[in-house]
Amino acid sequence: MIGDLLEISRIEARRLVLDQEVVNLPTLVQAVVERAAAATQGHQVRLDVRKGIPPVCADPVRLEQVLGNLLSNAAKYGYPNAKILVAVEHKDGVAEISVTNRGPGISPDEMPKLFGRFYRTQEARTDHTEGLGLGLYISDVLHPTSG
Repeated sequence: MIGDLLEISRIEARRLVLDQEVVNLPTLVQAVVERAAAATQGHQVRLDVRKGIPPVCADPVRLEQVLGNLLSNAAKYGYPNAKILVAVEHKDGVAEISVTNRGPGISPDEMPKLFGRFYRTQEARTDHTEGLGLGLYISDVLHPTSG
């Protein structure tokens, strides 16, 4: 939580530095899924890597942070023991990573707020699910087409 708060302060002060390098995306994603095993405990995580994923220029630390946030959310808010699918594919010249889970869903009125700073759904607050509401905010801010 402290790390997320420090990250937010760097992002908002425009002092976040991205250290981009050539990354083998399938290898990185596999490693992140393995390192996130504690956060996804109780869920079977399946990795589906399509062929033809070219190397990408990215910050591997930030990619791990974003993917870790998505995996953690998939486990926290998905149905108990539900499968989590992590897919890596190449679509229209862009490498894409997706995380899919099964859970109760998010109400349509909360969807526009979901990536807001400190936003937590009513269900998360009611169920006392741990978190500050920063994971998706950080993921969105770090996304190359956001903001």
